Amino acid sequence: MRVSQARRRFARNDTWTILPIVIVLIAFALRVWDIGGLRMWGDEGFSVYSANRDLYAITFEGKDVDPHPPLYYYLLHFYFPIGGYSEFSIRFLSVLLGTATVALIYAIGKRMFGKRVGALAATMLTLSPFAVHYSQEVRMYALVMFLGALAKWFFLAISNYKLQITNHHAHLHRAQVQVSRITWLGFFLSMLLAQYSLYQAAFVFVAQGIFLAPFLKRRFGFVMRWLAVSLAIVILFIPWLMAHSGSALTDVQGVAGDTTPMSVFEFLSRGFAAISVGTSIPLSNAFTLAALFLAVIVIGLAIALFTRNASINDWLLVTFVALPMISYYPVYYLAPLYRGRLFALALVPLMLLLARSTLLIVERARVMAIPLAILIVGVSAYSLGDYYFRYDRYSAVVEDYLPAIRDIEQHAQPGDVVLFHAYWQEGYFLSHYHGVPLTYGLVDKQPDLDNAMSKPRNVWAIIQALSHHGAEDWFAQNAAFLGEKNYGRMRVLSYRAGTPAVGETFATPITFDNGMSLHGYHVNSDTPLESGRGSVILQLDWQATQNITRDYIVSARVTNDAGTIVWAQNDNPPTNGSMPTSKWQVGQWIKDYQTIPIPSGTPPDAYRVRIVVYEPGSRRVANIVAPQDRRGQSIATGNISVSRAVETTMPITPTVPLTAKWNEIMLVGSDATPEEIIAGDTLPLTLYWQAHQKPMRDYFVHARVFDSTGTLRASDTHRPASPNFPTSAWSNGKTWVDKFNLTIDAGSAPGPAPVFIFLGDEKSNERGIQIGTIKINAREHRFALPTPKQSIKATFGGKIKLIGADLDSIKSGAPISLTLYWQALESTNERYAVFIHVLDSSGKLVAQRDSEPVGGTAPTTSWLANEVIADPYQIDLPRAVAPGDYRLIVGMYSPTQGKRLVVDETKLDAVPLADFKIVAP
Repeated sequence: MRVSQARRRFARNDTWTILPIVIVLIAFALRVWDIGGLRMWGDEGFSVYSANRDLYAITFEGKDVDPHPPLYYYLLHFYFPIGGYSEFSIRFLSVLLGTATVALIYAIGKRMFGKRVGALAATMLTLSPFAVHYSQEVRMYALVMFLGALAKWFFLAISNYKLQITNHHAHLHRAQVQVSRITWLGFFLSMLLAQYSLYQAAFVFVAQGIFLAPFLKRRFGFVMRWLAVSLAIVILFIPWLMAHSGSALTDVQGVAGDTTPMSVFEFLSRGFAAISVGTSIPLSNAFTLAALFLAVIVIGLAIALFTRNASINDWLLVTFVALPMISYYPVYYLAPLYRGRLFALALVPLMLLLARSTLLIVERARVMAIPLAILIVGVSAYSLGDYYFRYDRYSAVVEDYLPAIRDIEQHAQPGDVVLFHAYWQEGYFLSHYHGVPLTYGLVDKQPDLDNAMSKPRNVWAIIQALSHHGAEDWFAQNAAFLGEKNYGRMRVLSYRAGTPAVGETFATPITFDNGMSLHGYHVNSDTPLESGRGSVILQLDWQATQNITRDYIVSARVTNDAGTIVWAQNDNPPTNGSMPTSKWQVGQWIKDYQTIPIPSGTPPDAYRVRIVVYEPGSRRVANIVAPQDRRGQSIATGNISVSRAVETTMPITPTVPLTAKWNEIMLVGSDATPEEIIAGDTLPLTLYWQAHQKPMRDYFVHARVFDSTGTLRASDTHRPASPNFPTSAWSNGKTWVDKFNLTIDAGSAPGPAPVFIFLGDEKSNERGIQIGTIKINAREHRFALPTPKQSIKATFGGKIKLIGADLDSIKSGAPISLTLYWQALESTNERYAVFIHVLDSSGKLVAQRDSEPVGGTAPTTSWLANEVIADPYQIDLPRAVAPGDYRLIVGMYSPTQGKRLVVDETKLDAVPLADFKIVAP
């Protein structure tokens, strides 16, 4: 009999030894589950950023952006060298703290009410959605809950209401005194550390004080000792409070904005619902389920009161749950930013109170055991399921930072810089970036900006939730803008810092007729640019020679040597719009960075970089007026070479897909041809070629256009893609772009004209396909000689004759009306523009007009031999033109080359039309 009783007693002891261990292991499993697969959000990113700084910076810097005390950051700072920065590692610290809290609550419950309450409270905390959530979060809340529980354990120990010391136990007295000192020290340290983890820990002092108030007379010495320890903690916290409390409140108020505070009832209801059933489920469901838990607590406490089973510990738990929540409301009212996690210190006493009430109910009505178990487990399972499988900290709508980091990894070189707008973004990179070493900084710190631009390298600026950041204007004037990508509400701007390697300073500045003057340039032509990956970086050094009244666009282009084919183009205002030309001051120097991405499929070859300046509204091109040998509409700013891409680039999608095969070569598409074209005009064609197997021969493209009579009216033969890149050098599967122009013969018959593409080599017969049909419009041609008011005999380049002009009388303040009469001596494949200049007596340009004949509707390539063209113009004189003698001259030049045609009769490059005088009004 005695043996069996002893065995039962040992079995019970084994059960109460094993059960807490099992509960703790389950708690650990629930908290560690999938932490490696979680993705941090902003506050967690800030934790990683802050803890990665040195201790001085954690303590004294950034107080205007972080409202929390520093202990968690200190702890994480020393944890990083041990655990690392991965999502699993940084969350594991919170997992350990959250699991330790489960063990602590068992010890507290056991001390207060016995093993059963301790075990049930530990089970409830194990399953608590709130506890699991914040035991997986890279924030201070798991630490706060652990320290709060530890402080409660020590507070119970120093309160010692149940301890009875008699003479029979006098031999224990000295040991108890020693334990009491250690316990007081433990209480002091745990409360001090809790206070340095979360400001709201101060409300625990309020709860302790309210709890002890009824015992002031009976336990005066104890209460005074507690007050002295508490004051010591406050004194030790005052230095931090004085330095940071104002900024913390200001920060919270700034985030809260104009939010209207909730009522006390709503505030407490939401807080109770958060800690009792979690923060992820819908609020309406949370209120209902939390009300059930509240009902359990109320019924349990009522049973304790009516059955006289209530103890002082019940009063302690009620105060420790209610007072921290109630005390927080005045602070919330001043800065109405509600966050359920800020009630974390009330969770442990709440679980103890719920466990105590549940057991009180079950003791009175055992039939309620199963319903209550179903309620507790069911609510936890529902909320935990929602948290595990629906809730996601990572929001691609707000900050889709993972693809942004992967993209930077692919393009970064050692020493490149990432500048962050939001501090927490650095935390994302510390945990998820695995590329070459980078330097980090902040876009709001000028020293970081200056350092980023101190040498040639890539710089990324990450801007959060702002359509424009002030630093973007600074970047535009100090670096080349490579592009922008959006990841949710996060914008990633990429730049190239430093001056490109190759440059030229013009002996004579390139002066445009709008007052812009180009003094020099630099371009990154020192190394080949990869097709589909590289970008031309062009630095232009501008100066304003006069007040510029309008805003202009700089069109930066990659062209063939002649400038007739544009392979890549990017049109942007100078300095990316941060310093529009209308704001330039006379004599002001402007450093302007232009970027031209090299498109995928651009064949390896040498290219020329050119710029054109134009007015965006009218598209009128600003003409170069000086020096004389550079006149035209574009200026060359260096040469570049393009190489094959080492890595796979973006796929090319032609406008018009095609599948025409010639042996190893396939025509996979083309750009759409224009629907109509004037006879004599230029037909631009873009083809997309691909080798579907390694080519063994060199092929040639033959492009032909036949008019409606079947007569060949345009043809061209060339190597596909590039003359310096034969098809035998192509690799399998790569698509290459082929750009070229066809000039439609000026004598083409009007009507539909098919466009054919043939491909062949020296040994095989060429085969062709039709890629489109254009409609040729024939311009009206006149051959009868006119009778102009002014007869002129001037032959330009042996091709074009100026036979006369009609010039109306010139009046001050009125535009000059002029009609020129040209005669084509022969057909030409060159397009020429007409310039008309008004010069003052010193030869300085006062006004001008440049255009292709008849406003571009009658290009010189459309002229037939002996055709006569009437070419009207209006030239606006400046409003403030000074009285004096002026001369009107006219000439022709190549817009792409800038070279003027020489007049055969005079060997000059212009013809004087009239001299006139402007008189003062």
